[in-house]
Amino acid sequence: ALADSPADADTERALLGLAVNFMEWGKWPEAEQQFQLLQTRASDEAMLRLATIGLADTFYAQRRLQEAQPLYVACYRRWPDFIKQHPQVLLKFAEATMALGQDPLARRLYNILYNLYPRTLDAPLALVQIGDSFRRAGSSDRARLLYADAVARHPGTLGETIARMRLAELR
Repeated sequence: ALADSPADADTERALLGLAVNFMEWGKWPEAEQQFQLLQTRASDEAMLRLATIGLADTFYAQRRLQEAQPLYVACYRRWPDFIKQHPQVLLKFAEATMALGQDPLARRLYNILYNLYPRTLDAPLALVQIGDSFRRAGSSDRARLLYADAVARHPGTLGETIARMRLAELR
């Protein structure tokens, strides 16, 4: 088995391939096991980064956010540029962080996502999430500004529709 193979680049690539395929097939425990094994065997930063993010994504997919979020935090601290270059990873990090009630950090992450990728489908939703966070914190005026921004800058999107609903709720 691969777990008993000597550590080398070919074995690491095989473990990564297995883990990714298990994720695609929805076999989360198997993916988790392969990513954890790869984390312990990774011989370079790139493979360690892929293993750690893969493990976080596996936890995220299973809604095990309390396990996923610390891994995203560790990745962001160690490889911030890589995380910023991968909007889907940044989005999962922000969503997990918000779901765990860490609103100030989540707002920063959504803001980074919005500023780096203002034309993606997730951009207007990021504004809505930031607005929702401010609204929960009692800052309705700040929330209203963010919702209005989503409406003005992103017509015809889901984010615009949700932002319009939030604005109506604030009236």
